[in-house]
Order: sequence, then C-alpha cells, then structure tokens
Amino acid sequence: MESREKKQEEKTTKHGPLRWELKQQFPGYDIRQYNIIIDVLGGWSREVDETMKELLGARGGKILLWMQRAVISHTLDITRTLKVMS
Repeated sequence: MESREKKQEEKTTKHGPLRWELKQQFPGYDIRQYNIIIDVLGGWSREVDETMKELLGARGGKILLWMQRAVISHTLDITRTLKVMS
C-alpha cells in the first residue's frame, strides 16, 4: 500500500508540468490526470478500478485483467532471466 501511494505521488509530481502546459494551451478544457498503478503481483487499488470504469465503461475491468496478465508475465520473464544469470 505504501509503495502504491509513493508511486501515485511520484507520477503526479512528474506529470504536473505537462498538465500545466496543457491547461495553458487549451484553457476551455478540463485537464485530468489518471494514474493507473499495478503492482508487481498484479494488484491494484479500488481507485484504479473506479478510474478504469469511468474512462472505459464496462470494458474497464476486462482491460485491467489484461494489464494484470502483462505485468505478471513481465515479472516472470525478469525472474527467469535473473535465475539464468545467477
């Protein structure tokens, strides 16, 4: 949980200047940032769940599951590579 909160803060800080620049370029638009953070074991927060539903409707849950598989597969590939290297 703490690492998710830390990542949330990092992403918000990192992309803050971009949000500001977009607000300057497009003053009549509502500029929002949605941080989608999936941890190494494929978990995510309820906030991410709600965000995906807001952005993608009913497909949001299915897309999160695809993203989860990608994260876990990537983690397994890294683990295999580290075992081979040691």
